[in-house]
Amino acid sequence: MEEGLGRCFYAFLHKVSRTPKNGTAMSEKLEILQCLIENRIFASSPSALAQELGYKGKMTLYRIIKEEVAEKTVNDVWEKLKAVYYLEDEELFRIANICYAAKEFYDWIVPEMNVRHPQWVENVIISLIEEQYDYNSETFRKEVVPVLTDMKREEPNIFWGMVVLFYIRAKKIEPYVKDACAVRRNLLRELDEILFSLHPENVQAHQAAQNLMTTPHASFHIWRLLFEAILLFRYYTEANFIQKAVKNCVLFNWPRRSYWIVPGASYHAGADVWLFVENNFYAATSGFYIALHLKAGKNIEEFNVINVCLFQFLAGDEHTDCSILLTTQMVDQQKDICYYGYEYDTGQQELHFSCMQEWGNRHGLPDTLQYIDLLSPEGKEEKVWSRILDKFDKGGRGKEVYSKAIERFLGVTDLSEQYCLEDVIISRSFLSLILREGDESYTYQLPVSQYNFLSEINSSCKVMITRHESDGEVYVEWPSLGYAVKFSEFTRVE
Repeated sequence: MEEGLGRCFYAFLHKVSRTPKNGTAMSEKLEILQCLIENRIFASSPSALAQELGYKGKMTLYRIIKEEVAEKTVNDVWEKLKAVYYLEDEELFRIANICYAAKEFYDWIVPEMNVRHPQWVENVIISLIEEQYDYNSETFRKEVVPVLTDMKREEPNIFWGMVVLFYIRAKKIEPYVKDACAVRRNLLRELDEILFSLHPENVQAHQAAQNLMTTPHASFHIWRLLFEAILLFRYYTEANFIQKAVKNCVLFNWPRRSYWIVPGASYHAGADVWLFVENNFYAATSGFYIALHLKAGKNIEEFNVINVCLFQFLAGDEHTDCSILLTTQMVDQQKDICYYGYEYDTGQQELHFSCMQEWGNRHGLPDTLQYIDLLSPEGKEEKVWSRILDKFDKGGRGKEVYSKAIERFLGVTDLSEQYCLEDVIISRSFLSLILREGDESYTYQLPVSQYNFLSEINSSCKVMITRHESDGEVYVEWPSLGYAVKFSEFTRVE
């Protein structure tokens, strides 16, 4: 047994260490294509995949499986996979490595487990998340655990992809069914339940799971399930993953709070204006914007919120035909998304939006928005807007409108006026909050050992005290990290 496991170990290590090279050999591409087809990563069968790729018949892919194919055909299938599913060479290698890893891991772990136990699969997932292998055999701990540890650290996407694919296979989940939406929702719900039970402090990851479950998609396949579940695992288990995630979202050289109108629009009661507020999570060039669509009221400097939207300007590359804007609104307590093409004209300081056929203009964006320069306005209309909005912003009314709107959008209320936080002290043993109550100051403590993320924060991290509408509880929250702990878990020190 040990000798066989050792051979598997070295073969597996060789598989997952492979990376794409320029001019990838045909045999290597062929092996990867066979792996992806056999594991049904993109479609339920070779015939279904052939149809997805635009082939008239199924024989091209069956020749791939039987290795009865010319190099030109291999390259053609390879490039079509990349084009249809918006992937790069290295991503096809990574997906294949996930398949190899999942197969090897399944063969390793099954003999270690009592598979008749109803929760054996969940127990495996928990051990991988928590890195607890005390109940595994000595051989497993010696031969397999070091590989898992290295992969989790160096190749987190392959590691978590392996975990998800193992879960799908062990649970005998069939994604290619009529109600694929329900399969996807159930998978994400089950994984979220496991993760949230282990990391109840990561409320943003839990919210992200709810968002993923309610986000509609036109097509489903195993790769989409893997992609979304990998994000979920990394969101829960990596303290700084939110900063990594927003690196794909572009920030522009605008003021942190900027105002926008349709070009040529004059100020009057009922006129529309947009407020963009930057959220950068302490990154210089990446993040997103909270966009408030405002309508001018009857009184001067009065603006009412029409809706709130999250704007994520996604970073493009040489393979993207246009830059993509992802917008998110709340509809009936559920997040509703839409995609737009966009172009920013730096000279005219104008944002141009274009609708995508499959999405339409669900969130009612105008064709163009023009930035209002509050410091150096040009033209009669812009000067009027500038004067009114400057007073609205500096007088505090703008901040008040924004705060109330974002509280409704997120379902979180800022309690900083009710809970006066004077200081945050972090020691090796405790996180201490110094709160002023009336004329007295009191200390509330939480052991650092209670949550893993507490050992990684520092005094510069912003701390807020909030109330969540979802459960009515008061939380101590780190908004830039995505963590929140119930205030009731802190102990008041006399």
